Amino acid sequence: MSTRVFAVPTAPNEMSPDTEQLIKLAFNLKLDQNLEWRALLHAHGNTSYINDRSFLLSWPHFSTANELKSNIDALVKHTNNNPYLCRFPARAMWLQQHLQLPELSFNHCRDFVDYLQHVPADSLKLNFISENITHPSSMMGHVLLQLSGVNAQGRAVDHAVSFYTDISGINAPKILFEAMVTGKKGYFALTPLNEKLERYLHREQRNIWTYDLSLTPEQRQRIQYHVWELKTTPIKYYFSHYNCGTLTHFVLATTGNPSIYASFSATVTPQDIVKSLSAAHMIANTTLLPSDQFAIRMLSEQYGSAWQRQLESAITTHQIKDLLANTPSPQERFVIGQIAAHEQGFLIDQGKLPAGDTSIDRQLEDSASLLGDFQIDLTHYKNPLLVPNDSQISVGAGYADGQHDLSFDYLPAAQKLEDDNSQFISERELLLGNIGLKYLTDSHRLKLDYLKLYSMSSYIPVDTLTGGVSGQFSMVYAPRIDPRLQEQHAITIEGGAGYTYQLMPNLLFSALATAGVDYAHGLNVHLAPSLGVIANENWQMKSILQYQRVYSTELFSRPYHALQITQSKRFNADYSLQLKYEREWNETQHRNAFTLMLKRIF
Repeated sequence: MSTRVFAVPTAPNEMSPDTEQLIKLAFNLKLDQNLEWRALLHAHGNTSYINDRSFLLSWPHFSTANELKSNIDALVKHTNNNPYLCRFPARAMWLQQHLQLPELSFNHCRDFVDYLQHVPADSLKLNFISENITHPSSMMGHVLLQLSGVNAQGRAVDHAVSFYTDISGINAPKILFEAMVTGKKGYFALTPLNEKLERYLHREQRNIWTYDLSLTPEQRQRIQYHVWELKTTPIKYYFSHYNCGTLTHFVLATTGNPSIYASFSATVTPQDIVKSLSAAHMIANTTLLPSDQFAIRMLSEQYGSAWQRQLESAITTHQIKDLLANTPSPQERFVIGQIAAHEQGFLIDQGKLPAGDTSIDRQLEDSASLLGDFQIDLTHYKNPLLVPNDSQISVGAGYADGQHDLSFDYLPAAQKLEDDNSQFISERELLLGNIGLKYLTDSHRLKLDYLKLYSMSSYIPVDTLTGGVSGQFSMVYAPRIDPRLQEQHAITIEGGAGYTYQLMPNLLFSALATAGVDYAHGLNVHLAPSLGVIANENWQMKSILQYQRVYSTELFSRPYHALQITQSKRFNADYSLQLKYEREWNETQHRNAFTLMLKRIF
């Protein structure tokens, strides 16, 4: 079966325009500055984010102008069976359209034609996978493109286009350093969609938001062709400046939408992609496929732990029908049925029920007359479009150890615990490349206060039906207090786990056991059990209290105490104020520090 390509065969003598004249025409048309052209090269300004000879014909002397010359030359160099067409069909079609060249034939590109027959793009969607903060490569969520349509065999098929890296291994510092600084090997994958969704939805319990994209046939074709160009391109993966969000940004920017291209930043996150599509009015429809864990927590959070224990008991003792019969509210009966159905899926995914178990389904079938029929709209609950922006800068002043200072903090990506976490599944903090500077006004000295290469913490309240473990991990260069309460900068790797309890709807209590190693003048191991309180208050305010008792191998018999209290006030989505008090003390000494910071989120 022949493929549907916007091209027809050409005779050998039809590809004979003078190359220099075409290049001159291209520059008269300013094609080197065209947004679509830059996006096809994954370039912002004159910087391409894919630096490989197989992708850039002008490398190592790349510029969008030099690349334009090289591509025009390659396009017209051969009049028949041109290998350039098979390697760069999206660029070739784009140049043909803008330079008004004769129509192109891809008939000699057998692999490309086979790709078009098996991977149709009658419609395109973007899938946003919610965050998995305990998994470094997915800590800010994930995005993948979905190409759907009817293939050459007449079957409806869906394919996922994704970009990721492998973070397996036990050497976490090495993995993070490579992913943040030197780059890791990236994997550009084109796979059946269901394989991806099964993993995210069931094995990892992550929500999937699907956005139908409003695109013209020409835009869909360009993306389809460009995906082929990326399939064989070696690409390095960086957590910060070239991740799944960055690659997807450039793919979507090939549509020529100026709002999409203008949304580029030093760190493009998956949430940035969703927001840029919304700002560009490219989202035609939105659907949410919730994980079982998310659905259970969302549906049960208004009822409390006693209600949850009663439902859990009814499920395990096969008494769902009796519980429904003794529940007067039809809405509550409907919620019970929904939670029970999701609980069955969750228990199977956790290995607590055998695969294919239908015991809960059978109980619900026996109770069908009691369940009622309602609809629940989840599309405005924990919505990626409502998440705050993920870059921030703070300036302020402080006082510690008799010294006054001016402070500067820059976080290129992610979010601090003091920020608004209401659209996330849990209270969390995620820092990537967070840098802090201090200017000591008394001694007129500027110093690096900290560099937090990677730091995460997640406080997931314990839930009767789904459990929940809180945790933290960090790799930082920052001040550390020794048992004598002397401050010294150290490289520290620390991790911990524990539990968080929801005392009230907006009040959390946490207890974690943490341990770590730090190196300043020598290697040191420390243990630090901690307690914490997080309170979301009225008037856009938030209070955080964290207490640690720190034991160090340097002087294990003399632990010290550390207390940190942060009060945050949000003025709007862009600005907030933080007042922080820190105190460390032991049996004979104490230290106090105060900081006031004004933050801008962008």
